[in-house]
Amino acid sequence: MPAIVAVSWNPIGRRIQMRKISMFAAALVLIGIAAWNIATAPRVVASNPVGIDPFQMMISATDLPTAHWDDDSLVYN
Repeated sequence: MPAIVAVSWNPIGRRIQMRKISMFAAALVLIGIAAWNIATAPRVVASNPVGIDPFQMMISATDLPTAHWDDDSLVYN
């Protein structure tokens, strides 16, 4: 028969371990809340739209060179 070994329950050691686990869980919760807060913070919108308007550039473009293209699809030489 196997020998019966007495297990000593150390309530102080178990409390310290539980305290460490609780502190780790609390830290994870706080990190999660902080990350969620940063990710959902409203973005700052530009006060006036600044950029290039390609349609306005096409309308106001003058004296542009024209492309020259020869149809060489029927030349077999």
